Amino acid sequence: SSDLTQALQQQNATEISQCARNFLQCDRMQIVLLLNNSFEKIWEDANCALCLQKDTDGFLNDSAAFMEMFNTTMQCFEQNRLELIHVPSRQGNYSTVCSNCSESYKNLSDLYNKLEYGKTLCVD
Repeated sequence: SSDLTQALQQQNATEISQCARNFLQCDRMQIVLLLNNSFEKIWEDANCALCLQKDTDGFLNDSAAFMEMFNTTMQCFEQNRLELIHVPSRQGNYSTVCSNCSESYKNLSDLYNKLEYGKTLCVD
């Protein structure tokens, strides 16, 4: 019974594979195949598999932490930059951005370096 099940699963996988191959190669320019190959290369080059939890839609903890720190840092930059716009005498002086956002930026940079060193950095 398990041999029969395995044989059916293998045949089904072969049929699906053939169907996918036919679909990907159905047009003269094979644009779907070219796009598929491009997306696969981008996925691999960006190490996207290192960002996502297997069999879910969620980020791995390190990726989620990085995204959260990145957003916090960008919000700090934007908020402090906008405050400079409203004070004409301080325009072009980014010392408040530096002083107010330095800790957030340092934490983000430290996590980035940790992920890069541990070969778990993705999307960069």
